[in-house]
Amino acid sequence: MQIKDSNDVFLFFTQKLLTNDGIGNILLIKGNVLPITFIKMIRRLNLKKLEKMDDKQFIFGSLLFTANRIDTLLERELKEFDITSKQWMLSIIIDNLFNEAPTMKDVAKEMGSSHQNVKQVALKLEKKGLLKMTKDKKDARVTRLNMTDESYQFWAKTQPKGTAFVEEVFENITKDELTEARNVMNKIMGNLIKMKNS
Repeated sequence: MQIKDSNDVFLFFTQKLLTNDGIGNILLIKGNVLPITFIKMIRRLNLKKLEKMDDKQFIFGSLLFTANRIDTLLERELKEFDITSKQWMLSIIIDNLFNEAPTMKDVAKEMGSSHQNVKQVALKLEKKGLLKMTKDKKDARVTRLNMTDESYQFWAKTQPKGTAFVEEVFENITKDELTEARNVMNKIMGNLIKMKNS
């Protein structure tokens, strides 16, 4: 982001405040160097502004931020297995949400994604031998996604890292807080489904 004036400074730090990904020790504004002490002061000011933010606005922004950050961190954790977070998610959905090989359409619905996006992810998994796409026996126009024996062995290797990742994400959050969060998320997802179908 190009910083031009004080308004840009505020926007810049609002965007960076929650990420904690390292802003650096200096920031250039109109050719001037800002010391880290000034940057820390801006952060404190933005924290106060966030505290005063409307709950709906804060939660909405936090959902977007959290989804993006989880995706980034999960990609990092899965890198050693040469698997992306989307490929990981697709496999989990197929294995856990269906009693038989689901159709591409069914999986796309559960992922909240398009048929084309799911197909692209599925093709990459198929090339790795971790998924098999077959035509439905009754309707050749329908494609079903099947887990392979190799995929079960592969995902078993990634399970310890995946479990540790999830545990770390929910560290210091009580069971009651998780239950309440789940109820809220169910309502939000229900609202999004209504918006999609309206």
